[in-house]
Amino acid sequence: MTDREKLSGRTPGAGETGELVALLRRGGFWGIAPEWVPRGGYAEATPEILAAVAAGLRRWRA
Repeated sequence: MTDREKLSGRTPGAGETGELVALLRRGGFWGIAPEWVPRGGYAEATPEILAAVAAGLRRWRA
């Protein structure tokens, strides 16, 4: 998203979202993440973990 698009409030289109998803699936995130971001030790996003995160967000919002 360009600075002009950010200022205008425009949201990314489907094509831009698809490009981001493709980048992340190829592991491209690590090319843009700072060196201090840990590269390992993350949990696999299982349905159980996602449900726990969702429940925590609901509790936090309440």
